[in-house]
Amino acid sequence: MQNPSESNPDTQRLVVTCVVQGTRCGVDAQSVQEVVRVAHFTPVHHAPDFVLGVMNLRGRILTVMDLAVKLNLGRTAVTADSRILIVESQGEPVGLLIERDSGVTEVAPPDMRPAPENLRRMYGALLEGVCLINDQLIAILNLDALLGDDRGV
Repeated sequence: MQNPSESNPDTQRLVVTCVVQGTRCGVDAQSVQEVVRVAHFTPVHHAPDFVLGVMNLRGRILTVMDLAVKLNLGRTAVTADSRILIVESQGEPVGLLIERDSGVTEVAPPDMRPAPENLRRMYGALLEGVCLINDQLIAILNLDALLGDDRGV
């Protein structure tokens, strides 16, 4: 099935925006199942450093990862504003710890720009591009590339 935003290049897309270590990021809203408060998760010994553990979300067991660690931005301190984005990766739900949720916004194709060359060298396929929303620069993440790489960035 084709993504509606891919079928018509003039179609606006919805983006869930969030903050990760002070950096504004966004992911395609179609990839996000829900956003939940941080709940108890059980650590998994010998897991990669970006895996915080597993949690039970209404009977579904899912892996919780620190998005900041995946992006080599350091660890996310859990606060009252912290949230977990529930996304699907390779047919499984995955939780991504973020500093805070900033909501959902529409992005028009003319607002999307390629990432600057220095960011493309550092993050490669992990970054779809950047856009300016309400005078704030948002890095749009490619979740397939980000979560498909078990080694992290």
